Amino acid sequence: AMQKWEGEVKEEINLNEKAARSVYTKELLEKDKERDRLLTHLFGTIHIHRYAPVPTTAKAAEKMEALFGKYIKADIQHESFEDESGHIVGLLTDAAMHTTELAALGLTETITQLKTTNEAYEALRNRRQKDRRPHRIAPQDRRLLRLHLPLHRGLLHHRHSRRDQDLDRKLGQ
Repeated sequence: AMQKWEGEVKEEINLNEKAARSVYTKELLEKDKERDRLLTHLFGTIHIHRYAPVPTTAKAAEKMEALFGKYIKADIQHESFEDESGHIVGLLTDAAMHTTELAALGLTETITQLKTTNEAYEALRNRRQKDRRPHRIAPQDRRLLRLHLPLHRGLLHHRHSRRDQDLDRKLGQ
């Protein structure tokens, strides 16, 4: 009876974890898709503006392409999720020192959205990791454990007592 109960509890916990993971996975993939779209827009806009007829715009684009070249070459949109997050943080740090050029290219809002989206992605990823920890027991599961733990302890005590009696019999005591 106890093994059956333990199996059912494990199965329910696994189902809950799978459901939570699938919800998080869907949200994470949506956030990552948004990050990729913003990065593609950022890099594409910079590249296109290199050919702008206004010299100050073209110079700003050339400067930003040189600055962001390492991220463009690394193709950060297609890196692992964690690496992409780290590169975005680095890109945003670099961007913070060049607000004039980014404004000249009309990319201020893109940078703001990229920062917000990356922070939301990381917060969601951290929440998923926190919820995955096996020691976290939902309140409703704690209630079930409180109801069934005395039964479980009783079975264990009975099993150990019986084992001790069998051992005593074998030893002739």
